Amino acid sequence: MKRFLSMLLLSILLIGTLSTYAAPSTGVDPEMEKIVLKSKKIFNISSEYDKFDFYLSTYDDVKVYNLNWHDSKGKLLDIGVTIDSNQVIHSYYINDDSTTPSGNPISDEDAVKKADEYLKKICPEHVNELKRSESKNLANNVYDAQRAVITYYRHVSGIPFEQNYANITINRFTGELIHYEFTWGQGESKKDITFPDSKKIISIDEAKKVFEKEMGPVPAYIKFPSEEDMSKVEYVPVYTNLYADWKVNAVDGKPIPLNYFYGGYGNGVAEAKDAGMPEQNLLSPAEQAAAEAIRGLITAKDAENKLRTAFGIPADAILKNSHISKQIDSEKKYIYDFSFEMGEQYYGGAVDALTGQVVRYISYGKEGNQKYSYEQSKKVVEAIVDKVAAPYKGELELLRQGKSNGFTHNFVFVRKANGRYVIGDGITIEVNAKTNKIQSFFLNWYDGQLPKVDNEIGVEKAKELLWKNKPYRLAYYNENQHWEGKSNVKLVYDFELGQSFIIHANTGNFLDANGKLDRSINKDHPYTDWEKIVEKDKIKTLSDMGILYAQEEFNPEGTLLQKDFFSMLLKASGNYFQLQKLEKTLLSLKYLEDGEYKADEPITKLLATKAMIRSKHLDHVAKLEGIYKPVSNDTSSLGEDMGYINLAYGFGYLQKDASGKINPTSSLTREEGALMVYQFVFSSNR
Repeated sequence: MKRFLSMLLLSILLIGTLSTYAAPSTGVDPEMEKIVLKSKKIFNISSEYDKFDFYLSTYDDVKVYNLNWHDSKGKLLDIGVTIDSNQVIHSYYINDDSTTPSGNPISDEDAVKKADEYLKKICPEHVNELKRSESKNLANNVYDAQRAVITYYRHVSGIPFEQNYANITINRFTGELIHYEFTWGQGESKKDITFPDSKKIISIDEAKKVFEKEMGPVPAYIKFPSEEDMSKVEYVPVYTNLYADWKVNAVDGKPIPLNYFYGGYGNGVAEAKDAGMPEQNLLSPAEQAAAEAIRGLITAKDAENKLRTAFGIPADAILKNSHISKQIDSEKKYIYDFSFEMGEQYYGGAVDALTGQVVRYISYGKEGNQKYSYEQSKKVVEAIVDKVAAPYKGELELLRQGKSNGFTHNFVFVRKANGRYVIGDGITIEVNAKTNKIQSFFLNWYDGQLPKVDNEIGVEKAKELLWKNKPYRLAYYNENQHWEGKSNVKLVYDFELGQSFIIHANTGNFLDANGKLDRSINKDHPYTDWEKIVEKDKIKTLSDMGILYAQEEFNPEGTLLQKDFFSMLLKASGNYFQLQKLEKTLLSLKYLEDGEYKADEPITKLLATKAMIRSKHLDHVAKLEGIYKPVSNDTSSLGEDMGYINLAYGFGYLQKDASGKINPTSSLTREEGALMVYQFVFSSNR
């Protein structure tokens, strides 16, 4: 789909503006008239829109129309539809971002029924081939929580082909369709894809054995952002899949790569940020002064010479830009970045400003056809590693050959220390298959102390957990060799939705990409003390949104601390924050006043209420005098704070107990605080 959208933008042929009130005439394009009328009918687009614009492009000889409706008065929401000349609808959206939810959200079951109805209406020709995914699209914020996303995947003879799909997003408060996305085959409408026969294949148990032998789980370190300070990272011992993009071929039982530019788990090995791309200025006086202030840094000229010498950058290549910057995950490491040009040839690279170690190199120009084999290029790679990265060789392991794109050969070396792969550390090298010259070189190496690992669960236990918790099944996968103009579908064994896995080496918990507990594993019972929770549905919703505490136990009757409540409130408000700077964030947003925040003290109902009302910018209303009456007999003595309690009670954030009291100065339990946040998220007055 990404390629489809890219081609859509690159091949724009026509931009125009039409009036929705234009009467039919001999000058009207009949094809466009049909697709506009079909779009309006399918999506019930009102004729009250007074502005309409479009652009027309082609993709694989099919015309693609991107239609947009606007209301100059601002009363109607913007609508967009992408539809092709075969009347296949590729996407629909209505811009409801600014609308305020009201009423109660519909259930997951009702949202699914709505989605099924829309799918039959929009895409009747493929309904029988699309099967609704059982995997729930987890919400990550308040915006997501107000929407239900239902995904349908294509199935061929009962086997999923997840690269063909339909996504439908329903507004939980209105039941209306707000987004539709459809991707189907090479060129969206062609029928030229053939699928391998599933009769003569290896068993799933045989496939698991191949996976365990060739791909994982393997002991590794993975770096995650520090919860205390997002500018820093922490290395965590885990078990994971070293070859995340490889699958087991169901026909011959061999591991096969199904991407073309292998970069390790999560692209961690090849961290090519900026990659020596051109900057606006040469080394500035301020940057030069900073470099001189740091003892022991080599000069920019020395760094440039090291880069030129290492990779043979011609003397005629003109230095266009250079700068120095500090590495985000190191207090001491500074990097020089350079870019050079020589005619149509570009060179770029980076050098460690303290050690003189080359850490990145890239070059590109005109491409040609392959002349050198992988093994021939491998000799060039080994020579450059000896020349440029000799100190690191003892901890480098060359991963197996990935898929070639016909233009380059790619080599990935991963670091292995303390018997564990260090995901994100290593060297990636790309060699031009026509010239056999190095086209890019990236080195990333953590220079801190990797943690010692004691009491780990072991590989065998990791295997047991993997097969118990991650669905593994047959699937079709299209290699999509677009440079050859063809598709190549493989029948493979793979995890559901192609998901990889990270298992904590000590606890055995599954982690997500941020190092938090993976909420997709334990979907029904996110906490070990689930039975102790009273409002299970509401707590489950907040857990799915990622708002709640990332801990094994919920401890519903436990005392809620201020830092935990305010973390929930900020997440529910859609605000980015660092735990280390929580108080600063709360003060800058005016949720709290000076002196109110005490991280490890219990949160009272009154303080929680004040923060919620302030987050809605209604504190001035809460402070109005003479207009509030006590909502319970235990709030009459609150003075000017009574307004906060009254507003919160009106919004539904607070409830009276069985005796009719609010108990404003009492401390919240963990479940009570979570339920206040739930009401904050889903209140019709939000």
